[in-house]
Amino acid sequence: MRASLWKLKKTFYFRNIFTTKLKYRQLTYQEFDLMQMDFQEFLYKQGYSRFEWKVLQDQHSEYAINLLDKYSDQTFQKVMKDIHYLEFRKPKQLINYHCKEKNIEIIGLELSENSPIDFTQKQSISNLNQGQINVCRSFKKIRPYKKDREYEVFQLIESGRYVVNEHNFKFVKELRSSSEN
Repeated sequence: MRASLWKLKKTFYFRNIFTTKLKYRQLTYQEFDLMQMDFQEFLYKQGYSRFEWKVLQDQHSEYAINLLDKYSDQTFQKVMKDIHYLEFRKPKQLINYHCKEKNIEIIGLELSENSPIDFTQKQSISNLNQGQINVCRSFKKIRPYKKDREYEVFQLIESGRYVVNEHNFKFVKELRSSSEN
């Protein structure tokens, strides 16, 4: 009786005290598999050995899931903080994002429907020349984040934007500038 009461108290404690609400999403199995060493370090910092983690998974699976949620959020937070440039491509549209600390700068190019260039092809940007850039519309927008920076970067990635380097953003910015002259 006493042991079952203790188990009931522990279950209630784990369920109510350690229930987490995800800010981002739980890592997929493939993502988690890539992060095994980092997760081991996380468990160590939380005070758990590999054996204790196995016990938690077997006997307190809800608490183990909450630990995974906490780890997922910490991981995404850390990763999103290091992302500064994103890109989105459609056949006739190219949008680049510079995710600054306080705001996001968005620049884009839109081609006319009869343009032979397809931005979804890797070499499409390098094929642009001054004559072709005149057939497109360009835009620029700077706006503050609606929520926190890392969450918005995460949402952009989840909706199809992908991480690029500074070169892509600067190149499109230069193309935009040259099309205005």
